[in-house]
Amino acid sequence: INSIVELLIDRYHLDRETPEETILNNWNRIVGEAFAKRCHPERISPAGALIVAVPNTVVRRELMFMEDRILTALGSLQGCGHIRSVVLKSGN
Repeated sequence: INSIVELLIDRYHLDRETPEETILNNWNRIVGEAFAKRCHPERISPAGALIVAVPNTVVRRELMFMEDRILTALGSLQGCGHIRSVVLKSGN
């Protein structure tokens, strides 16, 4: 049984943080503390876009200007190098 469990853990990478978990754990560093409180990452699309929920247009506009910085920060995180764009959507 132990070897089967170890095989499943290794095969499905259950012992590693997912890119989504890595982003959530580093969200303050990625967008800055002020913005981290006002928006949140939702998911990564199959095309490699980070979908971020943003509650209002002011924050959305500021984050648009920060896209290059956000992508650079994401690229430095383990498992997040495949993210190529940031999509900002309305929502909480």
